Parts: sequence; C-alpha cells; structure tokens
Amino acid sequence: MEIKYNEPIEEYHKNQAVSTSKLNTFLKSPKTFYYDYFLGRRHERPLPTCVSMEDHFAFGSMVHCIIGEGYEEFEKRYVLKPGKMDRRTKAGKEAFDYWIMGINGRLPVDLTAYEAAEGMFAAVKEMGWLSRLLEKGTPEVTIRGEVHGLNLQCRPDLLIQNITDDEICNQLGIPNGGSIILDIKTTNQYDNFRHSIKSFKYHRQAAFYLYLAKEAGLSINKFIFLAIDKNMPYDYSIIELGEETLKMGTVEILEGLNRMREFYADPLAVLKRDVHLETIDLDPPSLF
Repeated sequence: MEIKYNEPIEEYHKNQAVSTSKLNTFLKSPKTFYYDYFLGRRHERPLPTCVSMEDHFAFGSMVHCIIGEGYEEFEKRYVLKPGKMDRRTKAGKEAFDYWIMGINGRLPVDLTAYEAAEGMFAAVKEMGWLSRLLEKGTPEVTIRGEVHGLNLQCRPDLLIQNITDDEICNQLGIPNGGSIILDIKTTNQYDNFRHSIKSFKYHRQAAFYLYLAKEAGLSINKFIFLAIDKNMPYDYSIIELGEETLKMGTVEILEGLNRMREFYADPLAVLKRDVHLETIDLDPPSLF
C-alpha cells in the first residue's frame, strides 16, 4: 500500500484501481462496470467552462477546495465571472478577451455559486473548534495498493492526524493524539442526511476508506462527515455513522470485493449468471 500526497486529481481518476464509486457501480450492475471500466468505454465528465449551482459536481469540487484547502487555494483556482459582456460588440469582445488573459487558467464561477461558496466557508469558520480542525487536515491524500489480489484506492477529502487539541478531541469523542478522516458533503437537506446516506451509499464509502486506511497502516479513530447546506443560512451538521451502519457498510464492501475477484477471474461467467424472477410490492397509496 502507498500513501501519495499532492497527486493531481486527473492522475487519480486515470488509475485503474477500484474506488468506492467503481465498487458501487459494480454492485448495482456488473454489466455497467464491465462496459464502463473493464472495457474503458466510460466517457469522462467534460471539464466545466463556468461553475454554477446547477453543475452539482463542479460546485461540490469548488466547495471541497475552499473548505478543505482554504481560501488562498480557492483564489488560485477560481475566479468570479464578471457581469454580462456583450461579445457581439467589438468593445464587449475586447473586454472579454482581456479578462480571459488575466485569469491565468482559473475556472470562472458565476455570482450565485461564488457567493454560496464564500457563505458556506464563512459559516464553517464561525465554529472555532471546527475551523481549527479543518486547518490541521491534509487535503486530497491518495491511499492505493493491492489488497488480496485487487488494486484499491481512495482519496479522503481531509486526513487529520495526531489531534492534540483537547476541545476538538472532546467534541469528536477521540483520544488525545487521535486521527480522523473527514469527508465534505454539500446538500440541499443537511437536516435529513440520513436519506443521503442511504441514497448515495455513504456507509460503504466510510467503511471502504477505513478499510484501506487500516491496510495502509494508518490508525484512524473515526470517519466524520461535514454536511453543509448549499442554501442560506448555510447550516451544517457534523456526523459519524453508528456502529451497526458501519458494520453493514463493511459487510457490503467485503462481499462486493469478493464478487469483483470472481469477476476479474472470469468476467463473462459473472455476466452470464441467470436472471431470476423478482416480485416487487409497492406500499398502498395513502387514503385522504
């Protein structure tokens, strides 16, 4: 197992190792995994030309940057897009071209998304111990290696080790000198994060990251979610999964990895397994 710091995100995504998202794809549909990843026919998400609230992936990446890596890094990578420029006119085109030359490769962000990112950052900074915790973290650390014949990888938003701040340790319920993995989630329903955990299989993510961290020799006390609402007043929750939920995630990923080993040994045999009749009952409609 290896731990890599400062690996470009493009290199991480290019690597063929199995990540949580690939494992979830496999568990949902081995055929989709076969075509997307085994045959390499998956089309990579195009790079955005401007970050907006509607582009959930790009907006989430920007929020990860400003909260996980700090405002200085945010300013190096993103820039507020100016007001409307009429590029049909000579003056408008010249103004736009001049602005493009000056942004030095930074990604433009529309006003609504920019203000939301700054608001979410300010909200988190208001909580003293949480702000100190985020400052202690190492962002985007790659953990990768072979485990029982499969190449696996994960990339925690923040790896926070050797925490000696008594207030932080008490708030998180970890011993002095303990370590955590922190994952940042943007949401429209921070107060109903339970639904997101179920929908997006976050219990598998937590279990997978803790599993790889242990295999890499890291002693991690907890996996913590920081779930932040995209909308004013940018409320947030700090969440850990219960013991039984983590156990369920661990069982699911280990079973999934065993099935993947069978798949890689004989992909076509796995794909040709019989499809069985399945019965689905819907809850009866409510009576008004």
